[in-house]
Amino acid sequence: MTFQSSVELQQGFGVIGELYSNSPVRSSTYVLDSGVDNIIGRAFTLNTGANEAGFTSSTAQMGGTGTYAGIFANPKAQASFGVAGNTLAPTLIVADGEIGEMVTMGQIIVKLENTANIGDTVYFAEADGTLVSVAAGGSQPANTQPAYARVIGFTVGSDELAVIEVTQTPEIA
Repeated sequence: MTFQSSVELQQGFGVIGELYSNSPVRSSTYVLDSGVDNIIGRAFTLNTGANEAGFTSSTAQMGGTGTYAGIFANPKAQASFGVAGNTLAPTLIVADGEIGEMVTMGQIIVKLENTANIGDTVYFAEADGTLVSVAAGGSQPANTQPAYARVIGFTVGSDELAVIEVTQTPEIA
């Protein structure tokens, strides 16, 4: 057996959807209602309309064009039912009808779909809530909505983990 001669500089540092620091956090809970499996670490919007009882809906869906609900976070609070064929497999998928915590202020570990640099602005795809970054001052990509976040940790390649800071800007009527 030989002695270790090198140390990797970038080691795994977290799980998608986990809070990164002890910074203040603002979040709300919603019933998940996307019509598809919900994925932790993606952006959600509020569903509009009334539920079966006639009350204003408090459900959220992945992506969308409605009012921003936040980034689906806190994977350790979710019951894991695994995946088809392996109920013990780790997963970030949560079924419709479960409760999800949406963060609108805080520092979260997420997966970005493209390369990112510290200071980049974060947007989400209307279709499925996946997160993309754009260089500060760059224009918003087509079919995206603001995630009210910026990249604050780690310069990453495509499809890698990054840390974003979410600070929702209220809409002014």
